[in-house]
Amino acid sequence: MFVYVGAGDAETLDPSKAYDTASSEIIFQYYDNLLSYKEGSLSEFQPMLATKVPSVENGLISADGKTYTFPIRKGVKFHNGAKLTPADVEYTL
Repeated sequence: MFVYVGAGDAETLDPSKAYDTASSEIIFQYYDNLLSYKEGSLSEFQPMLATKVPSVENGLISADGKTYTFPIRKGVKFHNGAKLTPADVEYTL
């Protein structure tokens, strides 16, 4: 059982549709993101589902800044055992 006391009633638990605070607070408890902020920073990121933080230097941001590539960590599975694919990540964007 998962019990959470938060800011109010969540409008959705679908991360691709959550724009309210209550939904986001719950979603962050059980969904991983591609990246997260490094502890104590609002400008530096660390990988979560991604294996690297994209940058121009590592070639994961295109020279024109319009394309970001996120290598996805291998071995990530959903609760039902299905493997996480890049298409799953794309669906949530």
